Amino acid sequence: MLLLAGVLQVSAEGNTITNFAALRALTPAEAAKGIPVRIEGTLLQFQPRSKANFFMHDGTAGCAIHSIKGGISGKLVPSDRVLLEGFSESLGYYPTVKDGRVKFLTKGTLLPPIKPTAGQLFNPELDSEWVEVPAVVTGYKLADDVLTLSIEVFGLPFKAELPQTADAEKWADSLLQRPVRLRGVMATLFNSRRQMTGRYFHVASFNDIIPARLQTNDDTSPLLKVNQLLTGGFGPTEHVRVQGTITQQDPLGFYLRDDSGSTLVYATHALSYSPGMRVVVDGIGGMAPFCPILRAARVVKLEHVLPPEPVPFDFDKTNRLMMHDELVTMEADFLGLRTSVDENILQCRINQHVFEALLPGDASLPNLIVGDRLLLTGICELTTTHELKRPEWADGFRLHLAGVSGVKIIAHPPWWTPQRLLGLMLVGLILLAGVLSWTWQLRRQLARKTIQLAAEMQARRDAAIEFQATQRERSHLAANLHDTLLQTISGLHYQLEACEAESLPLTERKANHLETARRMVQRAQEDLRGTVWALRVLPLRERTFAEALRALATQLAEGREVAITIVGDDVLPPLSEFVAGNLLLVAQEAMHNALKHAQPSQVQIRVSAPPDGKHITLEVHDNGTGFDLGVSPRENSGHFGLAGMRERVERLGGKLHLESKPGQGTLVRAEVSLCSFDQNFTVL
Repeated sequence: MLLLAGVLQVSAEGNTITNFAALRALTPAEAAKGIPVRIEGTLLQFQPRSKANFFMHDGTAGCAIHSIKGGISGKLVPSDRVLLEGFSESLGYYPTVKDGRVKFLTKGTLLPPIKPTAGQLFNPELDSEWVEVPAVVTGYKLADDVLTLSIEVFGLPFKAELPQTADAEKWADSLLQRPVRLRGVMATLFNSRRQMTGRYFHVASFNDIIPARLQTNDDTSPLLKVNQLLTGGFGPTEHVRVQGTITQQDPLGFYLRDDSGSTLVYATHALSYSPGMRVVVDGIGGMAPFCPILRAARVVKLEHVLPPEPVPFDFDKTNRLMMHDELVTMEADFLGLRTSVDENILQCRINQHVFEALLPGDASLPNLIVGDRLLLTGICELTTTHELKRPEWADGFRLHLAGVSGVKIIAHPPWWTPQRLLGLMLVGLILLAGVLSWTWQLRRQLARKTIQLAAEMQARRDAAIEFQATQRERSHLAANLHDTLLQTISGLHYQLEACEAESLPLTERKANHLETARRMVQRAQEDLRGTVWALRVLPLRERTFAEALRALATQLAEGREVAITIVGDDVLPPLSEFVAGNLLLVAQEAMHNALKHAQPSQVQIRVSAPPDGKHITLEVHDNGTGFDLGVSPRENSGHFGLAGMRERVERLGGKLHLESKPGQGTLVRAEVSLCSFDQNFTVL
């Protein structure tokens, strides 16, 4: 009827809108045309710092005006009668007024507020209406010069916005967790399609928030047990007192235990509630799933006792309802971890029940391994998957841990988990298949190698037989040479020396020929001895070069008053028979010359090789008479072996170096490169 009256009034006065019901009746397209508006009504609120800062009601409907052109003449207060002139616009949940001009008319009185029921809180017609609702203040926040209260109206959460004043925070703190009667303008939250997304309240001042019962410091409220909250006679507006011990602090307040049970106390005062503190809570009961909560208007500290012991918890055996909001302890298996800024969620399992244990986001987590056995201590919160949260339908739970102290590792998981055993079995099967395949391949290779080795062994046996035959032939040849040709030459040498000793008249020419023949026989005798020794020593397949060198030195020193020592590197590079045999002959020749011509008392043989194994050095040093290298040796000087030694060293690709001075002994040095020639030669 109001809407119809408004439309008729528009028609009667031309195109001017004279009431808010008519303004609301416009479509967004019509309101956007800027139709003139002239409406007389009562000022509900004027908040310059709010986006919707001017609220009026003319008896047909309320309206929020966002734009006042030219300001407001005079100082206005709620209940004043004013005249609003301007133009319609579509901005708003309903059409509103732009470029508004406000004129004070007279003092007036506010209309009685509408008292909506719970089912009417979201009726669209209540937008911008002056209402009064029962509420409980649960929190507040200061921001942008506005104080925003968190309230519950008929158990539903809402926000109420007030202008910030110097004492706003003090007033808000005094109203926390208290039932009040709140008067204000109901506003609508909406999106760009003008769809309602929520409701909130504009409140002019704390004078419009009237406590249902003034806060007192006496003890007139009835003293109840936890299990008596919200029972008959003690509804959600009845102030009561509960005495108990704090079990754990919570961001919303703390958990309280007495001998009848436990509950969550909403206490947003800036106080520290530590476990073990005995307190008296003055407040009202609040409805919550499974068990009521307690909204604290006042908390009185009595004394501090020992922190309460947690109750052992077994979801399948204990009374579940008694465990809600109770401090409990249990053993569980750790399954995993999810982290966020606000909290860390430990996923755990006890028996067949999987649950979550919640830690504050700033808590330092222990080093957990999946499968760890944990001892958890915290507040139990029952949960259900049913829409209706009946206590008997509680089919799950979660734990609220106070901090890292609520998590203790009892034991790490055994290594032999079913998953690992299965993995090991798979790995074992793969390895077994690999071993079988490798064995089959190995047997094939072994068969081929066996055939090859048999052939090689036969070749080695044939070579060994041939080598032994060659050795016997060489030894036999050396024995024959020693017993026949060498003995004959030795006899010839003795005969020539005897002829030379006889005092027979000889011409000088005959004497020279005789001396030459004697020296030639002597040289042949020495060469033949070296050949015989070489036949007996070589090849060097059964001894090392050092062993052969010691044997040679021992043989040459036998029967002489001379000390022959061998020094050098402990480890020499491997030498072929060609190199070893020729070096042995060089050493033999050098020692033979020293023993025969220099009359030394000591002969030192040194063999050395650098780490790279690219060459070897042989030195033979005696302390005998020595000789002058600058004087060409005469034929009787006995140094016919120098040319032979030099030839052997050059055959090895090396150089022979000779040092000697009269009375200072002689040094023979042979330096041989092991990389500059082919070693596959015979020595002879």
